[in-house]
Amino acid sequence: GTASRTDFEFTTIGLSRAAATIVGGNYTAPSTLGGTFQQIITKTFTASGGGTAYGAGVFDSTTVSGSKLYVEDNFSSSAVVANNDTLTVTVTITN
Repeated sequence: GTASRTDFEFTTIGLSRAAATIVGGNYTAPSTLGGTFQQIITKTFTASGGGTAYGAGVFDSTTVSGSKLYVEDNFSSSAVVANNDTLTVTVTITN
């Protein structure tokens, strides 16, 4: 599929695409060619209704149309949320 496709993507109840926070400062390039890096990003959502979230993705934009999907994954177990519940998603990207 394409990144702009919204099948199974929440666009309501407070779980729609939103900007995340970089954890631990800005990205720093590896010190050597081929060196490794790790970047952690996190976002806490507050539900404004009920539903079940099964996974999350990292996109280059909060706008659905024309955005690129970098990574997606399923949660180890589904997250059932009710109004005013919070759901924190943390993604660690390592090369």
